[in-house]
Amino acid sequence: MEISHIREANSEDTGRLIEVFSNSIKTAAVKDYTPNEIKEWLKTTQNKSRWRDLLKEQVVLVAEVRNQVVGFASLKEGNYLDFMYVHSDFMRQGIAQCLLNEVLDRVKSLKMESISSDVSITAKPFFEKNGFKVVRKNENHRGEEVLINYHMTCEVPTA
Repeated sequence: MEISHIREANSEDTGRLIEVFSNSIKTAAVKDYTPNEIKEWLKTTQNKSRWRDLLKEQVVLVAEVRNQVVGFASLKEGNYLDFMYVHSDFMRQGIAQCLLNEVLDRVKSLKMESISSDVSITAKPFFEKNGFKVVRKNENHRGEEVLINYHMTCEVPTA
């Protein structure tokens, strides 16, 4: 699948970002998280200020195929990958890799030495394949659930 465009997100994309986020979690994460854990995770879509702030405070990149937003990634404070999600209809087609490559290019341009992220159990193998190493396992308490993810880092060559 060829990405037709990677661009910075704008406020009109908010609904599409939430849709991609929700779809990705509902489909890809089901093998690693329980239905109740997914339900708690998806509650973050109801926090409208979080999504507005995302676009104001971070660099948010969207991947488009035929003018449809199929994935997105966000870079916070220059070297923290906060969000990276791909719609289930477009998974395993290189979109996450294209987004990560673009994020890494931005980190390099800022002359940052490393990048970090807190990644799901589901995404951990992808990040390991891209040179990220686990620093610690996180236990995120949400409601009655504990969502596991991993804080990972990767050295970024600045040359």
